[in-house]
Amino acid sequence: MRMIELEQIVIGSKHYEDEFVKNLLESIMTERIENENLEKQTLAREIQLEKEAREREFQILLQNKEIENQQLKLECLRAKQNTFVILSQMQQFEETKHLIDTDQNSEQIELDREEEEEVNCTNNEILPPVNPFSPVL
Repeated sequence: MRMIELEQIVIGSKHYEDEFVKNLLESIMTERIENENLEKQTLAREIQLEKEAREREFQILLQNKEIENQQLKLECLRAKQNTFVILSQMQQFEETKHLIDTDQNSEQIELDREEEEEVNCTNNEILPPVNPFSPVL
């Protein structure tokens, strides 16, 4: 049977209602269109949700990078302050060392002077003055 013959049999039947068939076809088409629109809306919503999720992830990454940046800046400032403190302490140490060395040198010079005076005093008392022109024995 061909399509035209089948159509003639259906249309020629006493149970065929033209208005019912038109309404049925229209409701089927409307339902399919609504389903397609619903699928499109669902897909668009999923895409929107994925986009928002990626944007939130990006914002979180951006905030984490900003926090890391602030931490690095803070560490740099601390390092600069520590360097300044260390340099200051080194300078104080050098100044203190210089003062100690100077004080020790002064004490040593004083001790050497006192020792020299003692030696001179004892030499003067024990030995007679030396005549540079006398023969050596």
